[in-house]
Amino acid sequence: MKLIVTLGLLGLCFIQPVWAERADREKPIHLEADRATVEDVNRKESNRVSVFTGNVIMTQGTLRISADKVIMKEDLQGFRHATAIGDLVSFRQKRDGLSEYVEGWSQRAEYDSKTEKIELFRQAR
Repeated sequence: MKLIVTLGLLGLCFIQPVWAERADREKPIHLEADRATVEDVNRKESNRVSVFTGNVIMTQGTLRISADKVIMKEDLQGFRHATAIGDLVSFRQKRDGLSEYVEGWSQRAEYDSKTEKIELFRQAR
């Protein structure tokens, strides 16, 4: 048992974080969908919520998320939080400084532009 724990801890030393392409942060977010419902653009007092349904593709630089539905919330500071839902939500993004891409799939994905993180939920790969 001690050997398994030791090997597990040793393995953690070799884990490298995956850094997304830094240039993506400054790029605008683009959304394409079959249908969209967007709240008033001139709102001043609360978050704006937009719903995109049917063959949704969200891109920001090299980041690409494909889903059946995306719910986009924008706060007063302009940060966006997207919840992507579908039979299969997929994402792909170029790694910073490398010619490699990171890919993932799940039934739900959440992207936060403030923290620049994407989280995969339910049957994530």
